[in-house]
Order: sequence, then structure tokens, then C-alpha cells
Amino acid sequence: MSTRRALPLLLAGLLAFSLSAQDQGEAPGPPVPPATNSALIWKDRVLTTDEDGRVRAWDAQEGSPDRALALHLARIEPTWLASDGGTLWGVADGAVHSWEAVEQRWMRRAEIEAPTRRVPHPRPRGAKPLLPPPAPEPEALQAFAIVEGRPLLVFESRVLDPLGGPGFEGKDPGEEHPWRDLRVHAVHVAGPCLALGNGYGEWGGDLRVLDTRTGSWSGWRDDLHGVTGIAQHGPQELLVTWSNSHLRADSRLRVHALDASVRHEFPEQEGAFFQQVACLPGDDMPWTVDARRLVRLKDGTPQSVVELGDLAFAGESRAAGVASSVHALLPVAPGRLLVVPVLGLPWRLESGRLVRLDGP
Repeated sequence: MSTRRALPLLLAGLLAFSLSAQDQGEAPGPPVPPATNSALIWKDRVLTTDEDGRVRAWDAQEGSPDRALALHLARIEPTWLASDGGTLWGVADGAVHSWEAVEQRWMRRAEIEAPTRRVPHPRPRGAKPLLPPPAPEPEALQAFAIVEGRPLLVFESRVLDPLGGPGFEGKDPGEEHPWRDLRVHAVHVAGPCLALGNGYGEWGGDLRVLDTRTGSWSGWRDDLHGVTGIAQHGPQELLVTWSNSHLRADSRLRVHALDASVRHEFPEQEGAFFQQVACLPGDDMPWTVDARRLVRLKDGTPQSVVELGDLAFAGESRAAGVASSVHALLPVAPGRLLVVPVLGLPWRLESGRLVRLDGP
């Protein structure tokens, strides 16, 4: 048989074998729900949105769904939401929008021009390329924050102001060794400063703080742990959880200045995996999630425990070897805390009890 006739038969046989193998394999599992991108408290409402642009809203005090507000905000299917307590901002359809509360509508404010990154050319080293190099791809949006009323888009290589202000390169803050691209796991705004916590799996992570008034960066690096949570700790300090779940889990709590330097370091907690951190009003012990437990930290050590039960872990695509389950811890009032998972509906903590919120 000639090679020309044999090749189609060979390809058909390979295809049939592949389909047969799929038929004999296990049935596909249930679809994974879209991951939460944003969670915030805005005008006494808890808002979340996911990567598919589905918006949910609840009364922050009572926990009851606000379906009308959720429907209004979902008109443009925003995949990101952010606010500094004033205007609500959203990202949808390649643009930044502001919510006009009086008119109950979104206003398209600026188009997003995402930076691009070069795609590696798939060929052996030293060999001649058989095809032209792939076109550059837009960088993934890592975070969306409002700093002094100014919306900022955090990409892998830089922070952009879509309204025309100066952008900021996410580059080396002056250290001897170059810093990696941003892979953001935690975001916090403190006055003019934007704090970004990054994680790189087995390669550790870093805390980078951008002073948006001066454009200067400061940073602090850990070769083993990545940042999983940032909270305010006094007017000039940040409380930061550092965790690692690659091969083995361990975590620690640090207090950083706004220049990212370490003010205080608590003992490492072997076997713990801290995710997010929050300080409730009038409570001197911060809260975090340790694996599937909501805990308080005394001198960096887990104390009282509230089990989260069916908390689902989501694969972390931006850092090898890391899985995440909690997107945010939102303080509501003294003794009240919201636990927002990456997948699924939030919990409300009150009087030491956790209650799952109803889906709007």
C-alpha cells in the first residue's frame, strides 16, 4: 500500500482509538462554577461578581439578598467590581464603567488597552522556525482597585490608569535581582498606596507596595511563601499572611510597614495554610482561614475555630503548586464577618456561628 493511501487510514484509526478510549473512561464530573473575581462592601451592600460576569448582592447587616440591585448591576455583566466607598466601578466588554446611582445605569468611561506579552515560539532551540512567530497576547487582568478615587487596572507587567493618568511599571523596586511579573493573590489600598501580594508556588512570593503619588515601588520577598492576605494594622502598617502549600503546608503572619519592610514576624505555623486576613473593629485578634477552618490568631498562632465544612478548593492557574479556596474576608461590624469563597456563596459569621447566604 502506498504511503499516500496509508496515511489517511492511520489517522482514522488513531481518531477511532481516541474516541473509544474516551467512551470507556469515566463520565465527566459536574461543571466547575465560575471563580469569584471581586468581593466588596459598597453602601451597606455586599457585592460579588465572577469571571462570567454574574453579580450577586446582599444586605450587609441582615444578609438578605438584594435581587433588584444585582439585576441592575448585571446589565453589562461586569467581571470585576471595585469602589473606595464612593463611586462603584466595573470592568466589562473591554472597558471601564462607572455606576451612575441617580440614573441607575452604567456609564462607559474608557476603553482598556491591555499590555501584551510575547508568546514563546514552539520550536527546538537552534532550529529554524517552520511557521511565523505567534502574535503577542494581551496580559491577564490580575486585580482592579480604586486608589484616591482613581480606578487602576493591575496587569502582569504594569498598573494602568484607564482614565488617562500615568501608568506604573511593575518592575524591580531597586533590588539586585529582577522581580517576577505580578501574580496577585491579595490586594489592599492604604491611602495613596496600593499593596499587591504575589505568589509563585514553590518559588515563594513577594509583597509590593506602589505609592501612586510618587510612582515609586517598594517590596519585600520571601523565597518559600507567597502572600495570601493583606489587612490594615494601624495607620502605617499592614498585616500580611504568608503561606505555602507546595509539597507541605506552612504559614506565618508578619507586620509590614507601608514601604513593605518587616516590622514584626510571628513564628511559622507548620501544617497551617492561611488564606486572607481581616481585623474586626474592637477585636485585637485578626481572623484568617486555615485550610477549611475559620480561626483567630493570637501572636500568629490559630486559636478559636469555626469549621467551614464543604469549602471547595479551586486550582490556582497563576502559581504552580498552590490551591485557593477563599477570595476575601470582609469585616462588617464588631463580631460580624463575611467569608467569601472562590467558588460558591459567602458565609456570614455572627455570634460565633456561620450561616450560608442565600443566592440572589
